[in-house]
Amino acid sequence: MKKWFLGIFALCVVLAHGTTLVKDGKPAAVLVVPKTVSLNVMDAAKDFIHHIKCISGAELTLVNTAPAEGEAVILTSKPKDGNFEYESLGRNGFVIRNDGNNIVICGSNGGLKQALYYILEEK
Repeated sequence: MKKWFLGIFALCVVLAHGTTLVKDGKPAAVLVVPKTVSLNVMDAAKDFIHHIKCISGAELTLVNTAPAEGEAVILTSKPKDGNFEYESLGRNGFVIRNDGNNIVICGSNGGLKQALYYILEEK
């Protein structure tokens, strides 16, 4: 129950800040997936891109590092601010935060995968 509340609350905060994935049928953000993620997370990232394209007609680009400008959905196991240990989230836990124009999803490999599917299913 606690994990659900955290996930729902964090997602609402991110969406309230208005990070735009697609605008006017064109990608407005990229999906940042580090080279170190598991094959399962990479498959989830490709599914995420596929479903966003089915919904909007726009295909997000998958990259390994965050761009200097523009908006991005960033998957990471090491948050930039270091205010928490992702290990405390457990095997499938995740946190979604807003960092400027970016959505930052932090968790273990299992958590990153769950977060991508959570966004597709809930929003």
